[in-house]
Amino acid sequence: MEKPDLEIFRGALGGDDPRTAVMVGMIRSATSGPHALGIATVHVEPSHRDLSRCQMRRSDILQLEEILA
Repeated sequence: MEKPDLEIFRGALGGDDPRTAVMVGMIRSATSGPHALGIATVHVEPSHRDLSRCQMRRSDILQLEEILA
């Protein structure tokens, strides 16, 4: 299996509710699978390229602290 195969993300959830998880990724394949399962997604993209599937986009991974706090 490889991203964005949904089984990878279901396995990572370990039976937990997808609405309690957040997936952080820097490439589209890292966020499209979780989005399909209802997992919140954060796309970190230094070039500010638009990925409309993600609920949040940041230009620097260090900005995640403000999201997760």
